[in-house]
Amino acid sequence: MNPPTFEGQYEPMEASEWLFCMEDMLEDLECTPTEK
Repeated sequence: MNPPTFEGQYEPMEASEWLFCMEDMLEDLECTPTEK
């Protein structure tokens, strides 16, 4: 897996999209909330 890199952008939509992508990947890996 190649997780997306957060570039520290100030655009809220880009940050939100990055967060959604990361959450989706962590769910696919069956990570617990503690591991996240």
